[in-house]
Amino acid sequence: MTARIDAAWLSDRDRRLFDCFGHRMDVAGLVRWSNPDIARLRDGNHAAVAPDEALIPDQLLQLFDAQRADGARRRCVDIYGEVGDADNLCEEMGLARETDARLFLVTIDREGVARPRPDDGAGRNSPRVEPIAARDWVASVTAARQGEVAPWEREVLMTEAVIPEARFYGIRIGDTPVTCVARYDWGDGSQITSLFTDPDFRKTGFGRACLSRAVFESPSPIVYGTIASDNVGMLAVNSRLGGEVHVRDVRRRYVARW
Repeated sequence: MTARIDAAWLSDRDRRLFDCFGHRMDVAGLVRWSNPDIARLRDGNHAAVAPDEALIPDQLLQLFDAQRADGARRRCVDIYGEVGDADNLCEEMGLARETDARLFLVTIDREGVARPRPDDGAGRNSPRVEPIAARDWVASVTAARQGEVAPWEREVLMTEAVIPEARFYGIRIGDTPVTCVARYDWGDGSQITSLFTDPDFRKTGFGRACLSRAVFESPSPIVYGTIASDNVGMLAVNSRLGGEVHVRDVRRRYVARW
């Protein structure tokens, strides 16, 4: 794998996904995304600081004013790269890390993934992985979260589902998708953004089967994603497919309520 996979690499590709959620603009030198229609979703109204990019208090103050004007419920800033001055400034301005878990940047080499078998579920008699429609992906995500999806968040999921670069795979039990994975193809890298399994069907091999097919059918030789350090199951699935961890604290999200 010849590409340099690091925090700056991820920052550049994340911006392509964020462009699908909101309008990219500049606020006092900060790159910011704004979509008042989904302002309650942090990806619809936040800023991103690339590695080695300077950050000063006045930039954050102007950002917060703009976020509040758009109806955002929280202040939100993403910091990429090593922990440093930008992280310290966010904390000084009253923001806190959204989670203590570190975010790992991982990649899977498509060429190292075996061709999925026709019976590519957990076993020979398991349901098959197949492409699924956007609405079925939303239904699968909702089921995996045991129905805990607010109406406005469902609209956000549909916004994400109709992005032209999106591809979805799933396993059905009857007419209901119980496992699904989303892949976004950006040309020089395919991004896995979600892998959901209904709680009643975990530890079946369904998740690995879905991810394996999504990787194998990627148009890019590099398939990447981010995994929280406390997501032991997903890290294990990634490892079984030959995944490699490149950065162990690639991005931190700082948030605070008004």
